[in-house]
Amino acid sequence: MMRMMIIGEFGVGSLEGSYYRAALKSGFVIEVFEPLKEQKAFLKGGSAGQLIHKFLPVDAWSKKMNRKWVSRAISFGPDVILCFTNTRVLPGALASIKALRPKVKLVWIWPDPPLSLETHTILNGRLVDLTATFSSSSVAVLDKLGFFNVRWIPLAADPDLHAMEVRSQGFLRDIGFVGGWRPEREEVLSAICEAFPDLVIEIHGPYWKRDCKNRQVRKRVKGPGLYEKDLATFFNTTKVNLNVMDQTHFMSANMRFFEIPVAGGLQLSSACPEMEGSFHNMKHVIYFSEVHKITEQLKWIFNHPLEADKVRRAGNKMVMGKHTYIQRFDLILEHLGLKQDKT
Repeated sequence: MMRMMIIGEFGVGSLEGSYYRAALKSGFVIEVFEPLKEQKAFLKGGSAGQLIHKFLPVDAWSKKMNRKWVSRAISFGPDVILCFTNTRVLPGALASIKALRPKVKLVWIWPDPPLSLETHTILNGRLVDLTATFSSSSVAVLDKLGFFNVRWIPLAADPDLHAMEVRSQGFLRDIGFVGGWRPEREEVLSAICEAFPDLVIEIHGPYWKRDCKNRQVRKRVKGPGLYEKDLATFFNTTKVNLNVMDQTHFMSANMRFFEIPVAGGLQLSSACPEMEGSFHNMKHVIYFSEVHKITEQLKWIFNHPLEADKVRRAGNKMVMGKHTYIQRFDLILEHLGLKQDKT
């Protein structure tokens, strides 16, 4: 059996956790290393030291944590190492792994726009065997920055966390949105609240209470966020689920794009050019590109429940059939030239 080490942070609903479960199902033996947890053993000055290290990393403390990781990796002997986002793995640590275990395959999974890149991550990009970016539009840019073997591997659905049976009735709310406040999201929800003042509209996510200016929108904010099964249940029991993507994500599908349909939800999403060839408008998802047209699209959904239900079910079938993390993990193995028998 092949061995894999995953370097990242396993928070609630994390991408690392989804890939962990996919790798397990593919028959890998897995070791996990969480830099944020491991570095606490080396931080000085209590909570103040932790705060300083978060924004102004102390080089000596980072090196001690990285030495611990290298030692554990050498002892474990992985065939593949997955690193995620800006996890604080130093270039010297990756270089040490490559020097001591030259056959190991290093994979960097990048699920954010280039705006989020940190310097150490850019330097690490030269040492990896595969860079998996969630956005096809970032492939050329990451290649110019020096990332090696950049491939487009989109985000996906995690059925273990979110899969639910599709329902046609028994919805608890008319319109729902889950995600952090952004000005473009407030603009959309303001238009919807004005057009449909009597509908049950529910919002969950951080920063809405702090930053939202529209009083009608603020009234519909119910909490700071939903995760895992609670998130799936919300999508499943909401008639229409909005996915207003961050402007820095344009072209690319965010996690919500796959989480809504796998939970059996009907998705009204921002335009997503990278996915329009697979998720067709009015068949698997309903796209919007202009705020003033959203109210007309919502009226159509509410006036055509049978057609809307077909979209809901087709979206669920599409994501379950072709867009899960098992399939994304298989694609990574294919790009690495690895063949793995599944158990």
